[in-house]
Amino acid sequence: MVNAIYAVSVDGHYVGHDGFIVPKTTAEFLRRFPRWIRSYILLQDVAPSDRDEMEYRIISYLGSPGGSENAPEKLQEYSPEVTQRCDAPRFSIG
Repeated sequence: MVNAIYAVSVDGHYVGHDGFIVPKTTAEFLRRFPRWIRSYILLQDVAPSDRDEMEYRIISYLGSPGGSENAPEKLQEYSPEVTQRCDAPRFSIG
């Protein structure tokens, strides 16, 4: 499927106009971007003693099902239709 802002690859990944491939699962996200969550936390006003807890909570949230037990994890619910983009800057840290 091709759209002005993205395409869908054979294996079901969204691919942005710039070639960026959106991770499909939390495990893939963490494998490809292992420092993303920690970098995000460092940009927030979080006490150093609370950073590990916040990181754990974000990872748990991303991997949790949305709504029901059989629902996909949060990252699998990502939709470029809603965000209007799925390029590399959409997933970068400030």
